Amino acid sequence: MGVNKMKKSKTRKKQKNSRRSRKNKVEKIEKVEVKKTRNALEKRSYKNTFDNLIVNEKFVQRRFYDDEGNAKIDIDYFHSGSMEFPHKHIWKNDVRSSTEFIEEGDEYMSDYTFDNFKEDLVMGREMEFKFNGAGFSIINIPDENSVDEAVWYFSILSNVDVGVVICDFEDRERLLKFVDELYIDGIALKDIINGELHTELYIM
Repeated sequence: MGVNKMKKSKTRKKQKNSRRSRKNKVEKIEKVEVKKTRNALEKRSYKNTFDNLIVNEKFVQRRFYDDEGNAKIDIDYFHSGSMEFPHKHIWKNDVRSSTEFIEEGDEYMSDYTFDNFKEDLVMGREMEFKFNGAGFSIINIPDENSVDEAVWYFSILSNVDVGVVICDFEDRERLLKFVDELYIDGIALKDIINGELHTELYIM
């Protein structure tokens, strides 16, 4: 898929942490990445992942990849034509099927929610996302003054980088309280994630 390398905050330092995988309703999701500069998603990606396509700030398509990294399912949310949206296409041998209607409760319509976001934080995963033209990150970095020798750190990456220590690395209760109460430009982080108002989301 031509995966873009993730931009890292200036405050981030390399850290070797074991990261457990979370089971998604569909299957294990290792990475979520939003594409906004290309007009098509690649046929191959990391195995058991999905990518989103955004064109002109409109959410166009989500593509799921199988356990060998090949395109598996497309959910189309918008494009030219008179068909109903969203609808589904199935990939087989690198060929995409014609339009299939989505039945209620289709497993591939399950979205990445704020609850999933918090589950990933509890597992120690880090987040980077973009909203209203600015970048934001929730990462863990080494800190010799911390009882855990590492802390959770929230940063805003804009014209001027601003950051704040959230809590010690093992203090998940305080971390979740922080994200529950976080507002950006007057909008709750919960609504930004659930409403897919972000233009990029990286899970690391």
